[in-house]
Amino acid sequence: MLLTSVLAPTAAGLLTTLNVDADFAKMLIYQALLGFGVGIGIQGPQVAAQTVLKPSEAALGIAVVSFGQGIGPAIMLSAAQTLFADRLVADLGEFSPGLNATALENMGLADIKSHIGTARLENVLLGYDKAVTQTFYLPVALTCLTLLGSLPMEWRSVRKKQS
Repeated sequence: MLLTSVLAPTAAGLLTTLNVDADFAKMLIYQALLGFGVGIGIQGPQVAAQTVLKPSEAALGIAVVSFGQGIGPAIMLSAAQTLFADRLVADLGEFSPGLNATALENMGLADIKSHIGTARLENVLLGYDKAVTQTFYLPVALTCLTLLGSLPMEWRSVRKKQS
């Protein structure tokens, strides 16, 4: 869990450095590092619940952990989407004034080039880039908060005592 609390914020922070001209390999490496960082510690709270709690309470502890691991991303995904949409409107207004950002929100990326033309495409991509980068600050903050749960975690052996 401690390794996750170090690797995940680092990888999420590295994702904020990506821009429109980023290497595909760099994007893959940062995402792989984030996936590894999160994956290595995702089972820690469940194992801790099984180890620390009494057998009669372990099922409830695991249920609470599972609920938190399910509801947290569901809420934060909605928050990130709202943050991205708000930042996109503001950033497109900054990089490409006079552009109807609401119309761009409702179309796919493939349709944008034909809708705005190649002359404004670079400015629109810069607006998208800034909005995505600003949205990535939310996972950075959330992964940093994992330290609050992993630092005070009690260290216990998961091995069964032999009789």
